[in-house]
Amino acid sequence: MIALTGYGMEDDLAKYREAGFSWQLIKPIRFEQLEEVLDRFIANPASFGQEQPAPTPANKPDGGPPPGDSPAE
Repeated sequence: MIALTGYGMEDDLAKYREAGFSWQLIKPIRFEQLEEVLDRFIANPASFGQEQPAPTPANKPDGGPPPGDSPAE
């Protein structure tokens, strides 16, 4: 399961894991973020969610541009 939420603090993310979610997306999201998560699931459903990266400022609603919007990407 994928959680789509506006709460992205580390303790919030731990609660989603405990509730059985494999991945968390923090609103607002871009279509490309959802597409990437779904691609990972399709590629390897058995290990989905085991490699999830820690939240970064780029995927938090108050922390900068979404991935793909910075000149470095």
